[in-house]
Amino acid sequence: MRTLLFSSLLLSLSLFSFELTYIRGTSKDNRTFITRHGKKDGVMVGKKMTFTTDNISVIAKAITVNREFTQWEIQNKLTDIPFENGDLVTVYDSRDYLWALTPYDKLREAQKKYSHVNKNFYLLKSSLSQGVSESVSGVDAQPTDFGGYTIEGMLEREFTLNLAGSFGIRYDNETINVPEASILTQRLMFSAEITYYFNEMELLYHSRFFVGLGVAYGESLTETTGLDVSGFSSILPSTKFGVEFPLSDYTRIQFEGAIDNITSREFDATYELQTAQKTLFRGGVALKRTF
Repeated sequence: MRTLLFSSLLLSLSLFSFELTYIRGTSKDNRTFITRHGKKDGVMVGKKMTFTTDNISVIAKAITVNREFTQWEIQNKLTDIPFENGDLVTVYDSRDYLWALTPYDKLREAQKKYSHVNKNFYLLKSSLSQGVSESVSGVDAQPTDFGGYTIEGMLEREFTLNLAGSFGIRYDNETINVPEASILTQRLMFSAEITYYFNEMELLYHSRFFVGLGVAYGESLTETTGLDVSGFSSILPSTKFGVEFPLSDYTRIQFEGAIDNITSREFDATYELQTAQKTLFRGGVALKRTF
């Protein structure tokens, strides 16, 4: 019996010295709310606790208690419940209005860690590219100027608050200028990326920097006067970096830079193979929205 009472006391002390908990329900008059604490946790009718949200603390008294849940009534008659169903709050075994029991940044960090739900996004990207280097089999090295634009549509899935994976379709349109002519290259590829998002910076409009690696594979077509060649192209890897800003709860905008290493294997009408390797730098913008 002593062991049972001692264990219950320890459980009650560990629970009510400091805890993060979810609000499980609120009343229509905003006077009472429910949490998942009950008699098994040492809560009794009349027990008073301090509930702290982002910028306010309130005292509430247990008015109905069963084994799993407790209904709490806010004690200040002039104040309504400052949180909603599903909110993550901090609970203290205290009868004072405490404004600094938990530093604001620590509370926000804990809220994001425990309340974050992995989301799905779709992204529409557009970027301009500029060639850095190029080598083509069977062709002597000569000065070239090449660049163009890229359009991408991707679906992104969060694995954690910081890590996400995406896949989609990418279209490249690229013009190569050589002394003799202009060459047009088009690529349509399936792409995949893994992205790491750094923690949010509240002082910089809640933005997040990110880095990532991508790959792509698909068909390519190169056209010039009197000669068309087609085949397959791959990107391994594409290294990206950028910053993301929230526009609303559902929409974000990204500014991104990337370095693509592209290998093309194309055949002409006589099935002669031509291999090209290119390095491109891209800079662009993406619209990102949850669905």
